[in-house]
Amino acid sequence: MRECDDAIDVLNSCIREVDQASLAAISQQLSPREDISQEALQEQMMTSVHEISNLIEPVALAAHSEASQLGHKVSQMARYFEPLIMAAIGTASKILSSQQQMAVLDQTKTLAESALQMLYTAKEAGGNP
Repeated sequence: MRECDDAIDVLNSCIREVDQASLAAISQQLSPREDISQEALQEQMMTSVHEISNLIEPVALAAHSEASQLGHKVSQMARYFEPLIMAAIGTASKILSSQQQMAVLDQTKTLAESALQMLYTAKEAGGNP
């Protein structure tokens, strides 16, 4: 299913971006984003996580028994990861402690990896109960 493959590609790309930001944070070279406020970044993160959370059940249902909806649902979910990743990296860039930067980035990466596993499973199930 093409949409599943595309969504998987998006999440893999997001995970790579977080990895790159983590390497920069470890070496204390994560440059702070000056073009947007910490509050706006945190709001974007919360909105994205909320939307992703709202799509978990619909993706699972589509994977289990509604193959016709699966492509749309996984595409929808993947669309929220790019703004989440950008906001998480931006948020981390404004934190002074590299340990706290890593905490934000690690949690974001864990969410992306979990969603990636869900997409692989959904693709395999493909709407077959």
